[in-house]
Amino acid sequence: KQGVGTIVLATSRELRWLQLPSDWNDLITFLDALKVQRLVVDSSHKAPELYASEGKALPAYKYLRRVHSRGDEPFCIIDIHLSAEIYLLRPRDFREKVIVPILSRLEDVEIGCVRQTLRFDVADAESAKLLDVPIAAPVVLVRRTICDLDNNVIYLADVIYRGDVVRMEMDLSPNGGRSD
Repeated sequence: KQGVGTIVLATSRELRWLQLPSDWNDLITFLDALKVQRLVVDSSHKAPELYASEGKALPAYKYLRRVHSRGDEPFCIIDIHLSAEIYLLRPRDFREKVIVPILSRLEDVEIGCVRQTLRFDVADAESAKLLDVPIAAPVVLVRRTICDLDNNVIYLADVIYRGDVVRMEMDLSPNGGRSD
């Protein structure tokens, strides 16, 4: 409008840059690229709450909480329960680096099943503050479980992603998109 002065708009940021992985190799590649930003490590003798379909709980876990950022912008909060026995194999690495890629390369650990579920929700007060979004902003909740060959849950992560950065693509073509 004429007469209101000059308005400078902030440079728009790239939206939907985070492609959620949909298979094991994509998950490892995705997580290998992340850097640990903030961290809480705590002993937890209480087993995490598991659904019956997720596997069997172990006697002890290490609890870790992290916030990952891209540049100065936080994009996810992750609460992790890692088998205490496995944690003791490489405690420094597990404290300082992203866990799943390390877990995937441990010779002493055989991974059985890996599950990932997604839900859509809104940010509560705590997650809104950590993700720097308004309360009730859209978020994507991801729950990942990794079990050993005996169906013991060795890793459980509850992840909250900012809804404005996430996208997920899946090829739903018959025959995997091949034209035979």
